[in-house]
Amino acid sequence: MSPKVVFCASGGGTGFDNCCAGLEDGRLDANIVGLIHNVPCGAVDIAKKRGIRTRYFPKSERVPGAHEALVRELSGDDECFGMASGALWKLEMKDGPDDPGPGLDPRYWVNIHPGLLSLRYPDRQPVLGGHRMHGDIVHDTAVHLGLRDSGLAMHFMTKEFDDGPIIFEYPVPIIYREGRHLKRGVNAMEHYFQPWVTDLVVHKQIQWDGKNGWSLVVPKGYRFLPSS
Repeated sequence: MSPKVVFCASGGGTGFDNCCAGLEDGRLDANIVGLIHNVPCGAVDIAKKRGIRTRYFPKSERVPGAHEALVRELSGDDECFGMASGALWKLEMKDGPDDPGPGLDPRYWVNIHPGLLSLRYPDRQPVLGGHRMHGDIVHDTAVHLGLRDSGLAMHFMTKEFDDGPIIFEYPVPIIYREGRHLKRGVNAMEHYFQPWVTDLVVHKQIQWDGKNGWSLVVPKGYRFLPSS
């Protein structure tokens, strides 16, 4: 039986749609059991066309434990993975798998981010990540800072924005000094890699203990971790 996955999205849903297509062409072996969204968005239309259940999750309903309950509603009591793919709200996460408090298990939840998260300021805060750094803002910031490369990253999720172990990073050169051009290049790479990396996660070829970054395990010969 294929592993279960829930997606969270707030935008057009191109990454979500691409992962759904990956189910058909063999890039992703999983059972997408639901889409959670916080606003009306294109991802909802895609889910409905593909027969995937959707759940609207406004801010007013995000009380402690609500995320966990909603995922359980969509997946049952089975083990379930989660992918934040353009989800513009902060998901409630546990401190680790043994945390008795409310929240989602960080061993199973991954976020995809449109910028290099290994690029850090001296205080260790990400240059292209953190609170309010999403979508076009990331691309425009990369251009404004005069960076040679931006790119994309995927990471396990923790309580802090963009702070879990990075499991995939791929640079995209900034050729034209405009965010819209950079966005096209990043999106193309997102669509190429996201189903494959998601497949590695749901089949536990990429995993961690949910607490310690040093526990990260990846397949032998895997070449997509940050060089630092």
